[in-house]
Amino acid sequence: MKMLCILSIFMSLFVYTPGCRVDGDQESTTGVPFPYNAEKFPELNSKAKNTDGEKNFNKYKADGNEQSVRHKFRS
Repeated sequence: MKMLCILSIFMSLFVYTPGCRVDGDQESTTGVPFPYNAEKFPELNSKAKNTDGEKNFNKYKADGNEQSVRHKFRS
């Protein structure tokens, strides 16, 4: 959980993690599972439309996994 909290701040992800501060419309979508799980994936919160949060939401199917996270830390 701590790792996701750090990522949500560092990478401006829209993932809600208990204990993390989330502000603004970009972070309004909550309940996003890690790793990506299509059956549990929520709808985009309407407040996040036309924000970077929507862009991240749309990329999460490819980015919401351990391999992608490891790659981002190496870059």
